[in-house]
Parts: sequence; C-alpha cells; structure tokens
Amino acid sequence: MKQTALLILIAFAPGAWAHCATVQDGPISLCQPVAASQPAGDRGTSAQTPPDIPCWYQVSCAASTNPKVQLTAQAQSVAYAARSVISWTSQGASACSLSPSFGAVPVSGSRTTPALTKSTTYTVTCSGSGGSATQSVTVSVQSQPGPTITLTASPQSFRNNKVCQTEPPAGGWGGNGRCSTHWAGNKYSGTLTWSATNASSCTIYKNGSSFGSGTSGSKNYYAPTPNYPTTDNGQINTTSDTYKAVCRGPGGTSAKTVVVTTKAQYFLR
Repeated sequence: MKQTALLILIAFAPGAWAHCATVQDGPISLCQPVAASQPAGDRGTSAQTPPDIPCWYQVSCAASTNPKVQLTAQAQSVAYAARSVISWTSQGASACSLSPSFGAVPVSGSRTTPALTKSTTYTVTCSGSGGSATQSVTVSVQSQPGPTITLTASPQSFRNNKVCQTEPPAGGWGGNGRCSTHWAGNKYSGTLTWSATNASSCTIYKNGSSFGSGTSGSKNYYAPTPNYPTTDNGQINTTSDTYKAVCRGPGGTSAKTVVVTTKAQYFLR
C-alpha cells in the first residue's frame, strides 16, 4: 500500500516577490531532501525501498518588499559657509549609506553638513532583502557676501570758538590780536578706526585722497580747519572732512563713510 504526503500550503505576498524556504512533507524517512529552491507543489519520488512513494513539498513564504526611505534637510537654503542637518528614516532596510562624504550610516539618523560654500546634493541609499531605495535632497547656498565694514571716528565733532573784543569788519578779521581761540576740551585731533570681514584689501580715503590701508587699523586725524562767520555774532559755520573705507573681497566690494565736523563761531566779549 502506497503512502501519500500531506496537502501543500503555499503563501503569496501581493505585489512582492516571495522569499521562500522549502520544507519536505510526506513520508519523511522515505523522501529525499530538496533544495530551498524547490518550487511549491513539485512532486518527487523516494529513492529508497519501496520506490515510487510520492513526496510533496510544503513551501513557507515571507514577503520581501523593496525598502522605503525618506530624506529631508533641516534647511534647504543656507547662507554662505553655513551648515544644515540631513535626516533620514527607512523601512525594510538593513544598511544605508549617505553621500557625499559620510559613507555608511545607520538605517535612520541625521548628520550635520560641513560649512557649505556651494550648493550640494545629498543622497541616501538603503538596501535590504527586497532590493534598494534611493532618495536625494539639495541644499542650496546663497552667494558669498561682500565685505562688512566697521568705521568709526572719535571724536566725530569738534567745536572752535573765538572770543573777540570787537566785531570783525566786513572785510575780514583784521588783526588776530583782537580775538582769542578756545578749543572745547583742548582736543585738536581724533582717531579713525576701521575693520572689515570677508575682505582681502581695504583703502581708506580722506576727502578723496588716500589716508590709510589694510583690512583693519587705526590712524590719528586733525579736526577740520574751522571756518568762522565774518559778521554775525554767535552764528555757527561748519566745516567737515569725509573719511571713506573701500574694501574688496571674493564676494564683491563694499564702502562705508564717516564725516568729522568742526563748528566755529565767535562771541563779543
């Protein structure tokens, strides 16, 4: 009397190839072992005595889907030389890599980019038993800024008074012995200070003529020459000197100015 095997059970995963392990069923002591690639439902026969006993095979299947991956950038547009954070998550993956620069990474996580000076595309690739998946994100970098300049004059304003015994004539002051000059605080000079970032060179000008150079520095200056009123007692005349810093760098050229003034007037004693 012939013995028969049990009924075959086959499982399929919709939309995905099945990863299967074959287990022989039937008269165990009489059926030959089979490879894991044995198709479900194949019939074999025993090679032992008695011969020709049917052997059926049960195949257990587990779905193997393609991995899924999601990649994001904390900031997709950053200032020149700024950083962003790249984050990713995956499903069905056993290994991931992030390029450029980072290489092998966990199946989920984040990495901080280096200081970026050009737009960069980051790509994560994750693989698993069902294949691999890739996603990319681009972080754009804004143009390199021009120089940023700090320019200060201290003091920025002077005052120069004349105290006169008599009002000056219409033709001018005449003999200077009639008036005495008094500088408020006795300050005849000041200091110009400058500095620049993102600059490779700077030139400092006074009223259009070269006054100094360098991306940072300081230099003394004299108060602008006073200009006194010629007639009205107490009237104020103002004179000025203009200092301008012009700086150049990879991002362009920038300029900044500061004006130093002297206010002059006379008083009758």
